[in-house]
Formats: sequence, structure tokens, C-alpha cells
Amino acid sequence: MEERGAKEMEKFVEERISGEANLWDKMTKCKVLSFNSSAKTITLPAKSDVLKLQATSGLMSRLLIVARSSREIDLEDVIGKYEFCTNNRILMKTDGTLHPTTNKSQIITVLESMAAQPTVERDTSSSMTCLVIDGMAVVHEVASVKSLATCKDLADAYVDLVESKGRNYSVVRVVFDNYSINGSLKEGTRERRKGRKVVRYFKAEDTTKLRDIKSFLASTPTKDSLTLYLSQKLTELAKIQVIVATRRSVSLNRSGELNPGVSSQEEEADTLMVLHGVEAAKMGFRVHIYSQDTDVLLLALRRTVHLGEKAAVLMGTHEHRRLILLQPIYDCIGANRAKALCKWHALTGCDTTGYIKGKSQKGCLDAFLKASPDIVSSISGLGVGNEPSAHTVDGCISYLCGLFCKKGIDITQPSSLRWMLFKQLGTEKGINNLLPTPGAWMEHVRRAHCQSSLWEQDLCLDPAVPDPVDLGWSKEAVISLLSCQACTCCCCGVS
Repeated sequence: MEERGAKEMEKFVEERISGEANLWDKMTKCKVLSFNSSAKTITLPAKSDVLKLQATSGLMSRLLIVARSSREIDLEDVIGKYEFCTNNRILMKTDGTLHPTTNKSQIITVLESMAAQPTVERDTSSSMTCLVIDGMAVVHEVASVKSLATCKDLADAYVDLVESKGRNYSVVRVVFDNYSINGSLKEGTRERRKGRKVVRYFKAEDTTKLRDIKSFLASTPTKDSLTLYLSQKLTELAKIQVIVATRRSVSLNRSGELNPGVSSQEEEADTLMVLHGVEAAKMGFRVHIYSQDTDVLLLALRRTVHLGEKAAVLMGTHEHRRLILLQPIYDCIGANRAKALCKWHALTGCDTTGYIKGKSQKGCLDAFLKASPDIVSSISGLGVGNEPSAHTVDGCISYLCGLFCKKGIDITQPSSLRWMLFKQLGTEKGINNLLPTPGAWMEHVRRAHCQSSLWEQDLCLDPAVPDPVDLGWSKEAVISLLSCQACTCCCCGVS
């Protein structure tokens, strides 16, 4: 640029000072392309295509300016394989955190509408029926409707509510999360929900005051103390037969035999509830699982054969509360899809892996239900082994690409699809919303594999917990998404 300016100066002196040209004649501007040439359209040939793009001051404009020069650059290869920002906006926010999943209830609606649910009689007194309850879900239910002054008030209201839910059941199993495990995906999810607020630890006792129940439940150690406190109160005060499972023990409030198979080191109540349901089914009980969580429904659906043909999940509140029978849904979508459904959930939008921006859970589920058996088999392979197999990775990425293909287009390779959609970007559209590169999709699949590994071992007493750091996560103060800090290779997530 300096050299060109010097030449123009010499030309000016030669023609207008030393020469015969009029000093005051109109001058033509030097059109020099710079990184700040915003709002200017660049026409660029690329193989058989001609691209018209609006230049920006970012990395993309620099690439286009370089490509416009005489250097040989394969734009299709570069755009298809390399990210142009540190975090792909389809998979995460600008700060590298997940897009929070907010529309999981759509899955329940779709599954219920697929299979006709016969009328189920809620009165279970005439048969051996077991109710499995998510312990902390009942805590939140109590806290939302009652004014509580102390932990004793909470315990009394808690025992009353559990008794009312289990009045017509032979036995009630109350299952609590294990809050003592550090460095897990579940802990990372809790920390993200809490934010950066400083929380205070409380020890749950009869005299502990509850000035603000939300702040009280914000601390993980406090919730750990509360689970042990409530389990003791249930076994002491409940008038119905209850079995309470905490990280410390599994206890009964009445004499009887307890299968040791329910004493597990699982962290999440989601998987523990399924384990307790399967154990109850083995003992001849008809199983009902009480939970408002979509994850629990999908995990229970996967184990329909073990839970029994009359097993159901009790969902909804007040007048919308209903029993959802698992067997009709299982028969409707087929055994293979039912078993792969929770793995699909990890791939497209559970709490730990986040949702895919621009794609609703309903749309993703419709695509899964129409997917080929080979794609279903690939997704079912998530969580099996230390790393996802090549067949699993290829099938998952192919399915994810299909979510972004327009009608009549069938492109399963992410680099090719990214290039095609890039060419269709309007001048007002930014490149920040381009599809993930193959490397970025790979890291997403590995994160889904990590979560699926935990769900795959839902019936294991001592599950092998994978290290999230080895599967697409980085660990600092809390677990956060692994993001590319320097695009030195085509795989986002490797720096």
C-alpha cells in the first residue's frame, strides 16, 4: 500500500508540477482493498461457481481478499473444513457455553400422540403395584406451594405429600440423586444453572431456618445434607411402606427383605429410578414411575421389556396428571428405535449436551423416526466403548447433516453441505451461523457419547464413569465446553 502511494505521488509531481497538466484537474481515487472494506460486494470465481459476497472486517473478508489475489486457494476445501470463529454458533453461544435446552416437553407430546393410550385406572389397591418417586422433584413440588419456616416444616410437608402419592400403592420407592460425586457432567450442569452467584452451605436439621428456599437449594452440599435428612424422616414418620435410596444407603421403614441389587453408586436419580423399577418388576410388582423429566421417560422406554408390559410413567400436574403406558409407545416405534431414543436425546438436546440452534426437538424427533435402520443403529452405538466407533460417528453426523438439508437435497458429508449452504448465504447473512465443520460435529458426537455412556449403564451397580475431559470437555473451575481457541487445524476443538 505504501509503495502504491509513493508511485501515485511521483505521478502527481511529474504530470501536474513538472508537466503540462492542470494542477486543479479532478483526481481519481486509488481503490485499495483493505480489511475495513465493509459493505462492498466482492465478485469471486470459485471453480465452476461465481460468488458475490459482502466483505466484512473479519476473518472471512481477509480470506476472500487473499483468494482474489493470484494465490491458489481451494475455497471449497477451506470453507468446508475450517471454522471462522472460536465457537460454532449452531452448537454453543459466543462464550462457549451450551444453548440451554428448553423444549424437551415436545418429545413427550409427540410420543403420546403416536400410540393410543388406553384408559388406565389410577386405583392400584387391588394389585401389587410399586411407585418409584424422584425424591428431589417432590422437594421442589412442596417448596412451590407451601410457606416453610424450618427444615422440620419441610420434612412434615414432604412426608405428607409422599404418603398422598403412595396411598394406593403396595410400596413406594423414593430415590435421591447422589450429590457427593465431584467433576461429573451432572455437577457441571448444576453449576451452569447456578451461575456465578456465591451460595451458602446449610446443614439440614429440624431447627435450620428456610428464609429463601431457592437460595437454600442452590448449594450442592446443602442438597446432599437435605437428602440424608429427608430419608431419615421418611423412614421414621411415613405410615405407608417406603424404601428410600440415598448415596449412603437403601433403607426400609418396615421389616422385610431388600434386594441388594438396588444399592448402586449411580449419580443421577434418573437412572436409579429405572434400576429400582426393574428390581420391583423382578419381584412381581407392576411399576409406576413418578417424574416430570423427559429423560426419565426415554430411559424407562428403553427398559420396557424389563419393567413389564403394564409399566407406566406418571407425568403432569393437577388436572393434567396422567399415566403414560410404555408398552404402546414401544410397540409403535419398534424395539430398536425405543432403545436408541435416549442416545438420540443426548445427541440433539439433553441438559448436558445442549440443543442444536434452530432445530426444535419435535423436528429432530420426526427426522429420527423417519431415519434408516442404519442411522438408528449408529445412534444406538453411542455410549458403547471408550470412544464412539467410526460407524457410530459417521451415522450420527449423517443424521445431523440431514436436519439441515432442504427438501430434495440429500448431502451427508458436513463439508459439502457447509459449502453448499455457504454459497446460498445472502449478503445480509453472516458467516457466524454456518454449519459446524466435520471436526466440530465430531466433538459434539463425543460429548453425546460421554452422556450416553452413563445412561448405557443404568442397570449397573458400579458403573464405569468416563472422564469428560477425554470426550469433548475441558475442566477448569467447572466443566465447560471444549472450544477452539486457535484454528490451527480443520477440527474445531483442537488447538
